[in-house]
Amino acid sequence: HGAHMNTFVVSGLHVKSSRHIARKIRELGVRLNWSVELVLNNPQVRNEVVAAMSTEITLPTRALTVMDKVIADLAEEQIMVVLDNHISDAKWCCDPGDENGLWFNDRWSTIDYEHAWEIMAGRYLDQPYVIAADLRNEIRPDIKFSDGKFVSMKYPAWGTGSRMLTVPEFIFSLFESEQTKAQVLGETRSTLKNVFTKIFNTGNLKSVEFHDWKSESESVSRKVHLFVVIHKVNPNLIIIVQGVFDANSYQPTILSFLLNRFGKIPQFRKIMESSAMPKGFNSYRQIQNLTGIMRNPPQIPKDRLAFTAHIYPFFYEESRLEFDGQKPTFAVFVKELNAYWGDISRMSVGPLWVGEFGTHRE
Repeated sequence: HGAHMNTFVVSGLHVKSSRHIARKIRELGVRLNWSVELVLNNPQVRNEVVAAMSTEITLPTRALTVMDKVIADLAEEQIMVVLDNHISDAKWCCDPGDENGLWFNDRWSTIDYEHAWEIMAGRYLDQPYVIAADLRNEIRPDIKFSDGKFVSMKYPAWGTGSRMLTVPEFIFSLFESEQTKAQVLGETRSTLKNVFTKIFNTGNLKSVEFHDWKSESESVSRKVHLFVVIHKVNPNLIIIVQGVFDANSYQPTILSFLLNRFGKIPQFRKIMESSAMPKGFNSYRQIQNLTGIMRNPPQIPKDRLAFTAHIYPFFYEESRLEFDGQKPTFAVFVKELNAYWGDISRMSVGPLWVGEFGTHRE
C-alpha cells in the first residue's frame, strides 16, 4: 500500500527494506497499488521515503525502479502480487471530490489509463508471481467543485452505455426512479426539487454524465481491448473487475453527497432529514455493488476473470440495512452482502476476491 500516493513508493520503506517486509508477509498475497501518474511520469522519489533501501538500490532513484525491487523481493519470498490501478493522480484515495472516481479525469485520459496498464503488464512479463491485474479501484462518482459550486458530475454505470442528462432530467430522475426508496410526495417533492435546482444553478453545471464501466473494462475507450492488450504481453494474468458503488441506484449517493455538502442550509437539511427520507441517505458511503455484473457479466474470457469487492464498517454507518424496516442484525448484514456481491460465486459468474476489508475503529 502507498505507491499510488505522492511518495510514489510503497509504505514502510523508510523503516524496513522490502526484503524484510516480504519475509514477514510470506503467507499472504499482496495487492500492490499504483497510480497512472507514477507509471507514465516515473518520477524521482525522495531519498527519505526509501531510506531503508539505501544498501540495496542506488539513490536517488525513480518510482518504477523501486517498484521493480519491491516486486522482485516479494517474488523471492514466493508471495503472489496483484497489480492494482488504484487512482490516476498520485494522492490519497478516496474522497467524494478527489476527481479520481472514474478511470480518467481532466489530467489523465482513458488512453493514458490504457497505456499505463500496457506498461505495467509488459514490465513484469517474466515475473510468474505477478498473477493478476485489478483494473481499477472503487469506481465511484466523480463530482467536481469550484468555489463551492458544481462544475461537473460524472457517474459510473454498468452495461447501460455512456449517456448525458440535462440537469432538469437528472433532478427528475432522482425522484421518479423506482429504484429510489424515498417516497417524496406532494409539497416535499416540489420543495426538494426547487432546492436542488437552486443548488445546481449556482454553478456552471449544465449536464450530468454517465460512463459505462462495463464497456470500459472490456475495451477501454471502445478502441483497444484492455484484456487483449494485457494478455498479449502477459497471457497468464488474471483480470480482476470491480463493480461500481450503487450501480443500479445513484440516487442515494447523490442525495447523501448533497446532504453532506449543503447540510448547513436549514431548509435543505430539514427536508433531507424528514420522515420521507430513509436513514441510509444520511451516509455518503454506500456499499460496493456487483449486482449489475451478476446480471450482465463482462465479455472477458472466464478462465482469466475474477471479481472483487471491498467492505468496511463505514459503508454501513446510518445503515442502508434499515431501508426495509429491518434492524442491522448480523443475519441481515450477511443477507445484504450476499445480495450485493457474495452471490456472484454461487451464481457461477466468477470467483470473488475480497480485496479490502476492515473492522470497526472502536
